Amino acid sequence: MLVSRLMNRFCRLAISYIVPVLVLAAPSIAFANWDAVVADAKKEGKVVVYIAGATDALPDTLKKFQAETGIQVDFLRSTPAELRERIRTEFTTNRVRGDLVMTGNTIKNIAEVFQPHGEIPNIKRIVAPFQDDGTFVPYSVGVNGIFVNTKLVKESEMPKRWQDLLDPKWKGKMLAYDPRVGGPGNGTFTILYDMYGREYLEKFAAQKPEFLVNTTLGQRRVAQGEFPIYVGGHVGNIVQLPGLPIKAIAMEDGSPYVTTVAMIMKGAANPNAARVLLNYILAPEAQKVLVTQVSPSPTGDVADNVPADLKYLIGMKLRGEPSPVPAKMDEMFALMKDVFR
Repeated sequence: MLVSRLMNRFCRLAISYIVPVLVLAAPSIAFANWDAVVADAKKEGKVVVYIAGATDALPDTLKKFQAETGIQVDFLRSTPAELRERIRTEFTTNRVRGDLVMTGNTIKNIAEVFQPHGEIPNIKRIVAPFQDDGTFVPYSVGVNGIFVNTKLVKESEMPKRWQDLLDPKWKGKMLAYDPRVGGPGNGTFTILYDMYGREYLEKFAAQKPEFLVNTTLGQRRVAQGEFPIYVGGHVGNIVQLPGLPIKAIAMEDGSPYVTTVAMIMKGAANPNAARVLLNYILAPEAQKVLVTQVSPSPTGDVADNVPADLKYLIGMKLRGEPSPVPAKMDEMFALMKDVFR
């Protein structure tokens, strides 16, 4: 009995010493006090952000963050395909320059280049069906659709369903974001494949669309009258084109969408500043700007300034989001390259 009591006492004493040691040895990112994170972020004094497929609202928000926190924000804006190649190269060569990456969720197929983000207070504001998985933080939602030049297309002829784009009168007259590379084009045509099968994609390819990899340029080319229709652009970007002869269409059979996510690169030089910026963009004030006037927010926030002529886009039917599973994504890239040769 005496031996048993002594052993129990020894175990309790051992645990009382071992547990604190384990806590201290654990990664600080999981146990950090948020005030300490903010203090460390200010010591870092800088955050390098890579963004792709974003509206002007995001750069404006980054500039506001810099003004309010004193943390310098350097950001590089590129296409999703260019961004993917840049961060993959930085990671594989062990020359990481970026701290935070903000782009569509198809980036999840190279998840190994990112690290868990740890404690971020505003994560709790995210609402279903959107969720944080500890690494990829949803911060906005891009709804993909079509844009029509209102001078070139009569109201009675405007496409209302995706099948309408197969009408022979649109052959050689459509501009589209290239579905063979990462970006809203691939996301759009992946969901169209899910909806209508390969036959639809092949019929669309027979329409001889012209491809590009710059979503805002596509909208402007249609607004300028180069093409009557642009396929695969973010519907919310219509707010950037006030007064121009262009209209975003809420398709009756539903619009594909993609969650845009933010994550911290492994080996980031300024991880705490990146975390503070993540927390900032999930706050109500930033969300109401980032969702523009007509895009859904993963936090449920709604912009206060929806123009009357764009209210028809609020609550548009969402049809589906491309799978972030790497095998499925690779399958879709291969399919698009095969169909759109």
